[in-house]
Amino acid sequence: MKIDAYLREHRQTRQSRLAEVLEVSERTIRDDLHFLRDRLEAPLVWSRQRGWYYSDPQWSLPTMPLSSGEMLALILGAGLLESYTGTALQSTLQTALERLQHRLPDRVQIDLQSLVNHRVRAHPGAALQIDPQVWQQLNEAIAANQSIEIAYAAPKSPTITSRRIDPYGLFLRRGNPCVVGFCHLRQSLRDFRVDRIRQLQQQEQNFQLPPEFDLDDYLAEPFLYSQGGEPVQIEVRFAPTAAPYIAERQWHRSQELEWEANGWLRFRVQAHDLREVLRWLLPYGAEAQALAPPELVQLVRQELKTMQQHYGD
Repeated sequence: MKIDAYLREHRQTRQSRLAEVLEVSERTIRDDLHFLRDRLEAPLVWSRQRGWYYSDPQWSLPTMPLSSGEMLALILGAGLLESYTGTALQSTLQTALERLQHRLPDRVQIDLQSLVNHRVRAHPGAALQIDPQVWQQLNEAIAANQSIEIAYAAPKSPTITSRRIDPYGLFLRRGNPCVVGFCHLRQSLRDFRVDRIRQLQQQEQNFQLPPEFDLDDYLAEPFLYSQGGEPVQIEVRFAPTAAPYIAERQWHRSQELEWEANGWLRFRVQAHDLREVLRWLLPYGAEAQALAPPELVQLVRQELKTMQQHYGD
């Protein structure tokens, strides 16, 4: 692939120059060129004046057997990931996709690029900004099972704290890129928002991923965000104007739906953090009525009382 890229960039080259650039012997380069020509059917030609060159510049190296549909899925997936990670992946994603598209016929390249440029967008709303270096180091540490030291800006704390964690995996939850790992300070699993990591240092120590840990199982556990502690049963009634929007989603594997004759919907689910449930309910306003547990009902009443103080009668 490096030989192919060099030939496309420089149009022609000498065997000795390729050996120098790729830091191998001329014999190795000669064997690779012959392999390209004889086994991969590359239109490679040698002349005394030009050296090695492609007689057909449109030929593509058959190293990426992707269909146009697969390529489109990659482009859209990359665009979605870029939308949720700010500029952290912009340059690397663009470079990777350009290289992949060069392996496709010209007509397919044009059609795909036209569709992506003009007809498809990923819009997450309020975008997050992630340090590209932090993102890169984090992925490297996860791949190598390497402990990291992070400077973390938690929203509830006015100071930046230092945490040593063993990163187990990355995930997107409600549009927020997060890393889950074992926190040595808390001696338990914790989630950390990647955009809140101000600095990251990879440590020399490696860790063993616990055999009982499964990222999919971990992500399926909480309703909304928080994990840990004993879950409680939440019950909320939704008015007919909001009920269809609740019923069309699978919010959590523990959820239960019960329709009333008047069109209201009873929604039951297991949750860990009542304040998170409160923040989830507030946008529905009078279209939602908290029924259980009593602590959640009290939180809603207190919130409404405080709001009324802000706005008056």
